[in-house]
Amino acid sequence: MRSLAIGLMLAALVAAACSGSPESTKYKQTWTKAYAETVCTDWADAMDAHQQFVMAADMLLSAQRRDNADAPIPSDALIGQFQGYIDGVCLRADAGTTEISTVAFLAYSASDQFKP
Repeated sequence: MRSLAIGLMLAALVAAACSGSPESTKYKQTWTKAYAETVCTDWADAMDAHQQFVMAADMLLSAQRRDNADAPIPSDALIGQFQGYIDGVCLRADAGTTEISTVAFLAYSASDQFKP
């Protein structure tokens, strides 16, 4: 179910990014490991800032579209806040093997600021 939601959300992001504008690579993910298998040590030690931004955007939009199927792509500022929340959790010493999908779920559930 989670992979279907992520797939649908990625399709929406790809469609939005295919306008040919300079932002057409804004949501292009270059991280090749499955999101469901990505853990905090990957986030902190292996992913670059763009990969983190795209993953945060993907997961935030997916969560928002579960609540509202017509939710637009979140603003860069909101994606940045969501990315920052993930950063904060992943910097904890005991978070190394925590899956990013779990961190994203907790972030979305913990604050109404991320709701559509």
